[in-house]
This record gives sequence, C-alpha cells and structure tokens, in this order.
Amino acid sequence: MNMTHRAGGFDDLRFKAEYAANRFGIEFYQDVFHKNPHGGFYDFDKYEKMPYLIQKRYDWTLEKLLKYFEKCGYSIKFQQNTCKGAAFIINDYIRSWHHPQERWFSLKDVDGQTVSKSNSTDRDGNMLQNGATKYFRDWSGYLMRGKVYHNINNMWWVLMADGQVRNIACFNLFDLLETDFRGRRKTHRPPQEYVERKRQFSLCSVNELKNELKRRKQRELNA
Repeated sequence: MNMTHRAGGFDDLRFKAEYAANRFGIEFYQDVFHKNPHGGFYDFDKYEKMPYLIQKRYDWTLEKLLKYFEKCGYSIKFQQNTCKGAAFIINDYIRSWHHPQERWFSLKDVDGQTVSKSNSTDRDGNMLQNGATKYFRDWSGYLMRGKVYHNINNMWWVLMADGQVRNIACFNLFDLLETDFRGRRKTHRPPQEYVERKRQFSLCSVNELKNELKRRKQRELNA
C-alpha cells in the first residue's frame, strides 16, 4: 500500500483512508454482515448494514475525529449531512443558521432548551423541550416514541432508540395518556372506485335505489 493510502480498524469497525492534495478522506465499513461478495467496503448503505454496536462505535469515533481535526485547526465544512442518529442532529445544528452551534457538541448540552410558544406546543398544549421523550404516530399508524430536538419553525427532530431520526410537527407530538389508544391507528382510505360509486348512489332518488335493489335480486335469482 502506497504512502497516500491507509487501512485499519477498531475491533469490527473498519476504515480505508486516502490522502491527496487539499483532501483527506476516510470511509468506514464493516465485514460482519455484507451483501457484496467482495466485502462490506463495496456495499451501499454501509451505516444501515452495520450491527447496532458497530453503529455506536462509528458514532463515537466520528465525534472524536471531528473534535481532533478542529483542535488541529482544520476547517471542516459539511456539504451534505450523511450522518446518522444523534450525529445527524448535531451535524444539522452546526450547518443551520437557526441554531448557534458552530462546532461539535453533545446533544446533552441542549437538553431543556425550548423555542417560541407558537413552535413548541404539543398536541395537548404542553411546551416542548429539547431532550424530552414524546410519542407520535408514523405514516402507517403505529405508535412511536423518541427524544425531541427542535429543527425549524414548528418541526422537531425525533431521535428514536434504534437511531432513526424523524421530522415531526409539534402538534403531532404528545405524552401518552391512559386514554390514548395503544394499537395501530390507520387512516381509512377506501379505493377511489368505491368512493366514486358511493357518490353516484348518493345522487339517486329513493325510487331509483329501490329499482336497483330489485334488479340485483333478480340477477341473483337468475344466476
């Protein structure tokens, strides 16, 4: 391996690094679980394929590396937020002019902070605070929960236990009450054909509907 390339690892977390003029790149991966027959380095969605403990090691390593590079005086610019979990929210805060953070920090540092009342009131009128645990329902109707951190306007990031981050409006967040339904609550969306037929029937008179029922009964007898 030449002097501009390096490879190594931290237990099961592996990396390949490359140095070139005005550029230094590090790419992390793992070989515990991979789909590409040539190894995890050649997989897409490397982070998503990492087992949970390797993901946590990656998040910890990324935080340490960023702090080290900043301490050494390197200028770090985030062109695209490709981080996951807590690192995603931290990265977003650094990149966004809506938040004062300019360098890497711990999410615990912003726990308890809130914003204007119009953008931080949950479903029940309670004030939202960074780091608070709240519930919401996802697009499929399942009950979900996670720690909330303000994003922009009335939108809040929700950091879930599995590392996923969701973007949820404040009025869709809530504390789980005894009266809340725990199961899946799916919005009923009947087929468009059914909706149209129902609309057409609503335009019919009573006599027309009676005649339609008679025709159907007659068809059933003749079948």
